Amino acid sequence: MASCKIVSSLDDARAKFVEIMGSFRSDRERNDFLLWISMEYDNDKCKPGFLNELESVNKPDVDMKLNDIAMDIRKRVPQYSVFPSENLVVPTVGENKDCLPETTVHVDDFLYDDKEVDALVESGELKGHYCLDCGSRNTAPLTFISHSMSREKLNLVYNVMLPPNFTKKSTFNTSNNDSLCSCILDVGSRLGAALYAAYFYTDVQKLIGVEINADLCNLQKEICEKYKLQDRVEIINDDVLNQAQVVKSAQLIILNNPFEFFLEPCEQKKVWRFLKEFTSKGTILICVPALETSFGNLNMKSELKSWVKKREPYNMSAMESDAGEDLANMHMYIVL
Repeated sequence: MASCKIVSSLDDARAKFVEIMGSFRSDRERNDFLLWISMEYDNDKCKPGFLNELESVNKPDVDMKLNDIAMDIRKRVPQYSVFPSENLVVPTVGENKDCLPETTVHVDDFLYDDKEVDALVESGELKGHYCLDCGSRNTAPLTFISHSMSREKLNLVYNVMLPPNFTKKSTFNTSNNDSLCSCILDVGSRLGAALYAAYFYTDVQKLIGVEINADLCNLQKEICEKYKLQDRVEIINDDVLNQAQVVKSAQLIILNNPFEFFLEPCEQKKVWRFLKEFTSKGTILICVPALETSFGNLNMKSELKSWVKKREPYNMSAMESDAGEDLANMHMYIVL
């Protein structure tokens, strides 16, 4: 029988711990070991804050990569990140029904954060107000609309909202060392922001974007090729209504308001009912705005209860102190 060496003092324990930490082949294994300790000995006194640091250990590196991609995309798209080939629809119901073309500016949150938008307005490169009476000083602020999640929101999706180890491999928590999620689907993937973030933040092997606009699909494919993301990212140029099998196969679906500004209400109803029919039980949906809002605007809220159940974020301890407002605007559901 193998003998077990007894650790007789704190110094011995520290030495043994350092030895164990040095024996791992990668940072991933080392971090998994520390996460396992924190869960095995679930005592606040024995984990004074290091867990949060571990869970965001790669965030600065990911931020840098996503920033590089965002800067690259800026050079490839029109100023307002909407291609001439896109057909925009003015919402007729809900809080966005006042987003008229003459008073609304489309600024992509993935490409420009709030500080950058303020700087553009201050420099005059981006208008911040419009005139209510031509030639007068009677002005009102323009409405800014984004069709992508910001880099900060994408961090919240993958590191705060989702269950532990749902999108990440774990040495200790799954027998085959795979993430529980094998496929992420972004419906209306546009510039590809959610897919790029998923590539760097998660270990999920299949990342699929379904986008109906060919120009946006070509852009995403160019970015994936340049940054060598095509081993896991697949871009499908199609209407999601033709992709029932892809919808069925996804364990996580991102729905960042993909329909309100692009489809008439009758078409929106059709797509929502399609998703309700073909999403698999247990699939997690990340939605902006809340499904209650989207379905309520279309007078189909009664159809929601039998489809999904709302869930709270799983990892609030990893949230940065100033991210509360962003998190409140994103909503998570599990398919029943």
